[in-house]
Amino acid sequence: MTRYVPIELPGLIGDEPLGFLAAIGLATQIMENSYLSWSPETHHAILHCRDSRFSSIDDLVSMLLRRLDEIQPGWAIPNQTNFPLRRRRGGPDPLRMRPYDYQGRELRPYKGGLSWLKAHTDQSGDRRPRVLRADPLHRHPRPPDHRSFWYYPMLEVKKDPRRLLTEALTGWRRVDGADGWLLDHHATYSTDPGIRGPSGSMAVPGATWLATLAVHKFPFQDRSTLKGVL
Repeated sequence: MTRYVPIELPGLIGDEPLGFLAAIGLATQIMENSYLSWSPETHHAILHCRDSRFSSIDDLVSMLLRRLDEIQPGWAIPNQTNFPLRRRRGGPDPLRMRPYDYQGRELRPYKGGLSWLKAHTDQSGDRRPRVLRADPLHRHPRPPDHRSFWYYPMLEVKKDPRRLLTEALTGWRRVDGADGWLLDHHATYSTDPGIRGPSGSMAVPGATWLATLAVHKFPFQDRSTLKGVL
């Protein structure tokens, strides 16, 4: 009989949107079999790991540190080297494409990044020739380069990775100047031009980074597949 080791994560509370997404993001980084549950008493996430290498929070943090180290310079997501595409200097944001390009040959450069792109737009089945608006994470008057959504939270965590990731899983400590990227509804939002993201400060860097890694688990349904259903 397969034995799973439960690891309770008091920093990731299921009724906190950022905590829920961060728990999903953490689970995506476990390559071996695992599953999530939630404590009915505390609402803490509990990660059940099949691999004997993961039996404590320290083991999970060490794994996340390895994932961070594996990210090549200029890229943003562990185990993903073709998404998000980098903007050419002076060029348009490559993630803001016309809907008909979404379904056509322009997707070839994304390769394995297609699942991430599908989570980034709600216009995938719309053939009207107009440029995509931002996804729901970026409903902002001045949305940033979409690549920033993954890139800068990763850089923020790399400033002090072991401490920030441990705090994400055990007990949050908010950091002045760290943006929540519209994932953290308890962050103090601001129009401070020194903040890289769309707005915000006093976020939880480790949890925010993990939450960005969960986005591709919640793709928008391609509208072309809904004909006859709606």
